[in-house]
Amino acid sequence: MKYLFFLVVFFSLGKQLFSQTDSVSLEQKDSIPLTEKELLAANKAFVANILKDYTNAVGGEKKLKKFKNVVIKTNIVIEDVTYNIVKYYEYPNKMTKIMSSMGNRIEKIIFDGNKGRRWGVQGYKIYEKEELDELEYEASIFLPLLFDKYKFELTYDTTEYINGNEAHRVSAVSPNKKLHQFHFSVLSGHLVRWTLSFQNENAEEELLIIDYNDFQMTDEYEFPHEIIYTRGDLKMKFKVTLVTVNEKLENDIFMLIN
Repeated sequence: MKYLFFLVVFFSLGKQLFSQTDSVSLEQKDSIPLTEKELLAANKAFVANILKDYTNAVGGEKKLKKFKNVVIKTNIVIEDVTYNIVKYYEYPNKMTKIMSSMGNRIEKIIFDGNKGRRWGVQGYKIYEKEELDELEYEASIFLPLLFDKYKFELTYDTTEYINGNEAHRVSAVSPNKKLHQFHFSVLSGHLVRWTLSFQNENAEEELLIIDYNDFQMTDEYEFPHEIIYTRGDLKMKFKVTLVTVNEKLENDIFMLIN
């Protein structure tokens, strides 16, 4: 039951601000120091190049114009019990997530583009204010493509090694002043880590790290087929079993109904 509770927390938590990180300024190659304005411009241009590489990694600008929706099915086995999660995304920001086991629904979360609801073992919840904003970010497939839409303030921090691979770290502060960190592979351009924080059952701040691995092509778009959630000493590895792109979805899949 302890693992089921943590699984539900991973599945349904709202994303929240974590402690500020130090930013690393860019350096000029010659001996004349850059002005603050020039540093900011250089930082902005570097982030733009990282996001361009990310765009190319997931399919490219031309192909992304044809992207409508995706269904992603994942599972995890805990103590010989298989838990299944199916996620329906409609571009840019509609999402339905359903977690079930042995034919029984455990949790359902919907964001219909404006409102968010949750049903399940943690009870019924209406997402509001900052939690609603964070749910919308989660519902936005290819979120880095929507940083401008959501008016994130972006800063290039540094490069770090993530699971042995070099990655650019970009801090993204939302309008409600919540900080998200995104790591993009230097080699491939893929988003390989998303770090955030949340309040646990004791109202204490905890970090959640989401790692994305094993990228595979599906209908000209690349999606991770292994997703690892790390919360303290607890680590859960989800395997993607099916990805379908641009198939017709049921009309009520994003409706706020039971």
